[in-house]
Amino acid sequence: MATFVKRTEIPLEGARALPRAYFTSPAIFAEEIEKLFSRNWL
Repeated sequence: MATFVKRTEIPLEGARALPRAYFTSPAIFAEEIEKLFSRNWL
């Protein structure tokens, strides 16, 4: 079984996040919408 580690116990140097473009890019947003919803909603 994996050990659960609280986020507050992880050093800031080990923190990871997606690049800013993933949160602000219209092209990435459009691709996400297409991949998430196009097959299931129509």
